[in-house]
Amino acid sequence: MKSDDSSTFITRCAGLPTFEFNPRHRLTVRADGAFGEDPIGALFSQGAIAAVQTTPNQWAGYGFNSLYQYGAPGAPGNLNLNFAMMNREYLNNSALTSQRNLNSYMLGGTFFWRALPKTQILIEANDTILDYLNAQTSGQTAGQTLNGSTYRLYTGATWRATAKTSAVVKVGYQWRTFQDSVYETKSGPAFQGTLNWSPSGQDTVSAMVSNAINEALVIGTTAINNQMYNLNWQHRWLERVYSTVGAFYMVQDYTGGGNTPDNDTIMGRVGAYYTFRQGVWADLQYTYSQRTSNQAQFDYSQNLIMLSLRMLF
Repeated sequence: MKSDDSSTFITRCAGLPTFEFNPRHRLTVRADGAFGEDPIGALFSQGAIAAVQTTPNQWAGYGFNSLYQYGAPGAPGNLNLNFAMMNREYLNNSALTSQRNLNSYMLGGTFFWRALPKTQILIEANDTILDYLNAQTSGQTAGQTLNGSTYRLYTGATWRATAKTSAVVKVGYQWRTFQDSVYETKSGPAFQGTLNWSPSGQDTVSAMVSNAINEALVIGTTAINNQMYNLNWQHRWLERVYSTVGAFYMVQDYTGGGNTPDNDTIMGRVGAYYTFRQGVWADLQYTYSQRTSNQAQFDYSQNLIMLSLRMLF
């Protein structure tokens, strides 16, 4: 549940306690807080210096995620219930960011049934509620709001071919509804696919493809359809040191009437990670991004170097 701008975490803390009441009932709760920035900002036009912000949009937030699992390990059927909440409030550039502050809530459930020894069939449904903290006018009549819900239904399967190879495929449909009747419901197909391969204890290769309707925060738009393709390789050099190399491609189609943006973004990333102790590590990342849009003010290319300290407890 992010904005259409890419976001960079500066600091983050989280906890992952799991309570097992008996072999059939397990509850996992995660609480986290974050401070970050949108390194592109709200306005960035390649070659147009007047459109470049001198300070990136900065934000702070907090949230939690709870997962209840029913069913003993190895049972033919299992049920997962999930509830999550996230708050995000921007700290600067208020003329551009005040309408981005929001609380979001997600309620969902997934049922798994073991159809074959290595294959589970799944059915999933979830609802994400967006509650903007300030009026989101979308460049139209003051007082109109983009508050509403995104509903998603999936069916699919999980497959564990070997101890080193696994995959998940989900296909379905999604609806973005609005509290304000002036906006039309947006709907379309939804899909997610992931493949993980660990040829050795030191290497993991993962691929992901997904399609989702999300919030849109570009003036004059009401929703955004994101198609994302991601390939990543992780190699562990030492017990405390590992690196990643990744490639990312995203297609963004905005809706809302008028001349809305259509963006294509490519990204390459390399990173190195060092673990000081369990739950405390540092990482150094370099990312190159380039976006091409049908509206020139949204074109950009960027080189980003980021050093982060992360804590998990």
